[in-house]
Amino acid sequence: MKLLCIILISFALVNVLVALDDYENLVCITNQHMFNTRAYLPKVIENIVLYGGYTIVELGLMFAVPEAEDKDVEDYINKQKIEYQVTAQEKIWCLTLTGAPQINAGEFSNVTLKDLGNRRRVITLEAIQVLIRAVLRGNNRNFDNFYDLCRLIGLLRSIKNPGSFIVLADLDPKDARVCDLVDMNRGVSFYYNIEGNIWEYDDKGIPKELLFSQVQ
Repeated sequence: MKLLCIILISFALVNVLVALDDYENLVCITNQHMFNTRAYLPKVIENIVLYGGYTIVELGLMFAVPEAEDKDVEDYINKQKIEYQVTAQEKIWCLTLTGAPQINAGEFSNVTLKDLGNRRRVITLEAIQVLIRAVLRGNNRNFDNFYDLCRLIGLLRSIKNPGSFIVLADLDPKDARVCDLVDMNRGVSFYYNIEGNIWEYDDKGIPKELLFSQVQ
């Protein structure tokens, strides 16, 4: 099945890869691909977060900040930025069998990369909120490992705060109940798993807000 998926991807994306060498155009196509398959996007995000082996910044390029500048991401990624747009399309194809759409580039001639980033976040915010609500309600048990949920929270933060997207997401080495998030500006956020309730705490150890409230 995996081999079949790779073959189908090759045919589905060949026109895109041959015709486009412009990053903005490919971001635009990926936006439309995500919008067209938005009912399946929570599952796409889940699959990529759990099984893709991507850094939190690589996840951010796919779902949160495609407009991020090279200088802000180059230390955290393993490929060229454009490749993550192709990866997102590949995963959507594999899970939905819906190919990347064709677009009329002329219709987007006045659209900036920042505009496309804003559009990406409108699409993905709803999807990740649906996914996290399912996890917190116990309807999705695939994020029972708090490390995986920590990365998902980091991606949520990147979508909500693109100007300070998350570059590091990991469990605290001194307390595995704590998710440590570091953003591009070196700001630090903390989420505590307290008997199954996930709280955001400030740097003074004072609880701020339940994660569940942040995905409503």
